[in-house]
Amino acid sequence: MLNVNAVSPYVRAALTSTLRPGLVLQERALFDYELIWFISGGFCLLMGGKTYQTKQGDVILIPPGVNHTILVPPDTAPLHAHIHFDVTYTPQSELAYVSYKNLDDFTEEERRSIQPDFFAGTLEYPFLNVGNRKAFLSLIEDVIRTCHNKPVLYQLCCKEQMTAILRMIIRDNVSELRAYAPDEPDFISSVKSFIDANFLGSRFSLDDLSEQFHYNKFYLVKKFRSTYGVSLIKYRNSLRAEYAKKKLEEGLTPSGVGDLLGFPDIYSFSRFFKMQCGQSPSAYLKEKQEKESL
Repeated sequence: MLNVNAVSPYVRAALTSTLRPGLVLQERALFDYELIWFISGGFCLLMGGKTYQTKQGDVILIPPGVNHTILVPPDTAPLHAHIHFDVTYTPQSELAYVSYKNLDDFTEEERRSIQPDFFAGTLEYPFLNVGNRKAFLSLIEDVIRTCHNKPVLYQLCCKEQMTAILRMIIRDNVSELRAYAPDEPDFISSVKSFIDANFLGSRFSLDDLSEQFHYNKFYLVKKFRSTYGVSLIKYRNSLRAEYAKKKLEEGLTPSGVGDLLGFPDIYSFSRFFKMQCGQSPSAYLKEKQEKESL
């Protein structure tokens, strides 16, 4: 059984890139995991004595310490988003790098740097099932954007986003969890936990939640309100507002907070903040500072 309490991800690299047609990435092994989403095109992956053909829309996970080869077709330039990460942070996490060496060529020190396979015996690599594709792929985009922009405390932001991704991977791919019955008494608390894990920068609708938990969206809204005394959307917005206030108090600019929450511009974020908190971000900070100075 997975020890989910040990999950504390470290994102090493996250970007979107295009592979040139005909590229052969010689056999190599990684220190970490590589999560790949094929935005367009695909390539041939040789791993564990098997051949896997990937295509647009596929999501795969390559585990640490396993030799693999990538063959790009001569007439294709696949565009893919990929994240290199450790499931559990260790002092070695910040020293490791993206490897291009064959496992046989690793030094003893390099072998000690290979992360243990957290999912050993529970996942069938490399293809992943993705229950809520919209939310999952949005989170991948969020991680890449956060790594690129590097806002204040971006490492924590990446950890939050990557934890949400791992939660979805575990839920949708570990067999004992796939048997989860939504009619169990704790069902609506799972909806709340999903919102708690995905409110930051993620964009999901009631239709997404309906697809994720296999319930009519109107029933979800009614059940959530009757259980927690607040509407589902209002609850999510309250989480985002409290997070925004916290980040503003920590010194992050309104524009930076808006980026973390996934707003397209400062104006959209300011409108949201004023609707939720009754005042603009600048007015909130001014009032906060005046109270602290008394």
